[in-house]
Amino acid sequence: PVKDQGRWVYHFINELTVASLLTGDKNFHVIVAEFESEDIDLGKAFDTSLLHSRHTIVSLKGRFSRTIGLSKAVERVPSEHDILFLFDLHIDQPVDIMDSVRKVSW
Repeated sequence: PVKDQGRWVYHFINELTVASLLTGDKNFHVIVAEFESEDIDLGKAFDTSLLHSRHTIVSLKGRFSRTIGLSKAVERVPSEHDILFLFDLHIDQPVDIMDSVRKVSW
């Protein structure tokens, strides 16, 4: 869930892109629940060669709520067998983050 965290969204996109490029891992999808941010156009931010088809933006209205945002994002996960991983935008990711998540989840 995000609201007016454009700087951190770009940080997350950069970290994810670097990790994907270094590992070759493209087996992921990002879901962002967005509460009327005024400091970023998320559609444009995620319209990169890597993320163009690997993201979903859930647009929500009203007061920011982490709980509601998470619930709405989880509703968009297509399969009960998919791994769901919550990630804070400001964290520097290790390049093997996706493999690490998969190992812990199996």
